[in-house]
Amino acid sequence: MFKKLMFEQRVSVENSFNAFIYYLREIPFFEKHIPYEFFQHNRFKFILSIVTFIFGIVAKFVGRLLYSIGFMFLPYIILKILVVGNTYEYDEMIIHMFFVMSCICGSLVNTIILSSSDQDYMMLNILRVDPKAHYLGELLIKLVSDFIIFASILIIFDMNPVEVVVLCAVMVACRCIGEMLSLMTYLYVPWLYSHKGKFDVTVIVVCFIMAYVYPVWIGDVVSMDIFLMNPVALGVMGVIGFICLILLITFRGYSTLARKSIKRVDREYSEQVLTRGRIATVIHTRKLTGNEALVTNRHDDKHGYVYLNYIFFDRFKKLLHATVNSKCIWVVLIAIATILYGMNGGQIAKSAIHGRILGMDTMWLVFFYIFSGSRKMCQTIFYNCDKEFLSYGYYRRKAAIQKMYLIRLWRCFLIDFRFIGTVMASVFFVSIALGYSWDLLNLWPILADIFLAGVCATVYQVSMYHLIQPYDATLQVKKIIFPFLGVIALIFDLIFLGLPLAGILCTTVYLLGTLAFTVFCSILVFEFGHYNFYLKK
Repeated sequence: MFKKLMFEQRVSVENSFNAFIYYLREIPFFEKHIPYEFFQHNRFKFILSIVTFIFGIVAKFVGRLLYSIGFMFLPYIILKILVVGNTYEYDEMIIHMFFVMSCICGSLVNTIILSSSDQDYMMLNILRVDPKAHYLGELLIKLVSDFIIFASILIIFDMNPVEVVVLCAVMVACRCIGEMLSLMTYLYVPWLYSHKGKFDVTVIVVCFIMAYVYPVWIGDVVSMDIFLMNPVALGVMGVIGFICLILLITFRGYSTLARKSIKRVDREYSEQVLTRGRIATVIHTRKLTGNEALVTNRHDDKHGYVYLNYIFFDRFKKLLHATVNSKCIWVVLIAIATILYGMNGGQIAKSAIHGRILGMDTMWLVFFYIFSGSRKMCQTIFYNCDKEFLSYGYYRRKAAIQKMYLIRLWRCFLIDFRFIGTVMASVFFVSIALGYSWDLLNLWPILADIFLAGVCATVYQVSMYHLIQPYDATLQVKKIIFPFLGVIALIFDLIFLGLPLAGILCTTVYLLGTLAFTVFCSILVFEFGHYNFYLKK
């Protein structure tokens, strides 16, 4: 099994390096200077593959470090500052969040046994690796790497080494238990196996509430020292984890599991990977498609591309609105939780919340860049319309792109305004509910900032789509400049976040910046969009 495990890692590194060369050749300068011979196996590529493998280990460590900072260290600091009268202890808080998010949530959601990734498809279907060796090898790598990496990170976080070892050992046991539960789901609960996506979302939401909302609600966490330092509890957990590991090793149905997994991946490929997250939220269904739009005469006065786009937005309006509906629900729930927390925390908590609202002038740009529904709308437009029509040259003409861009920018804004308006209304009613109706004059600039930041995010996503069109037929991003520009935009947002702007001054900057940005993006699309608006191979 060890030889097969090393073979899988070698193939994985080789595949990753080929992908690196492919995307490097997508950059205009490098395309002519990197020949296809680099895809062939040679000594130079072997050396670079080793470097790529080492870089992958470092990247995995950095990824886990960023995860730990984002889901443990920063939440502790934020809760320590925001929650009035809290009794949080650093060690107890970190252990609580790590146990809930990594030991419980990670073990139930991020499993190896039921995975059906491209890597699994390559190893099981193309290279015909023994399924048992594949699954157990992946599980072994996961257990060892997670133990070493998380132990190192927790020690960097200045945690007690004994607690770190115990906590990581508990995590390994939970991983084995989670894998066994996944296998039992596949064997005995097929309806849950077929709805694993919904199960994962439910687990994530529940664990998120337990990790972050519950400590906010009570101002403290349940101490895990009683459990972690209890020999009986640890012994029981260790025995259960060991039994699950033995059952996984002795399980004889990995071949059947692999065939079912391959069929599932084959079905995903045959349907343009419909079950993947980037597709599942943009694909039309009978429930989300309005066929009545095809027989309407409301747009008889429109012609050509204008008519086509109006029909599209009418027929797929349910699907397009679905891109922002869930975000609106989350905003309302957060607003309700904020009001309840303010009511429960007294005047000090109310003052703190109101002060935070008034101090969030510049951050709305980053907020809408991350959570705006306009990017999903562009993916929906591409997958259900443009990926078919881009094969026609007249659809890519300069005049056609100009007309489509203006129509889509306006219609996407109207849909995204549901989310923008929900955020504005939530901020407004939170202030009213907390008793600050007398201070609404200071709130109007904040509401204007929210509106303008939402407009700016919609303009950015729609214009970047029509300027670059980065997708292939399965919504894979095929233009490296697209994520690169996204990073540049986020950096600009963060710089704006650090500017000393507030009140009317911030709103004025927002207004002028949004107008200038809209004009600038429109000019770029009008002049250069037709050069890049085609289906990527």
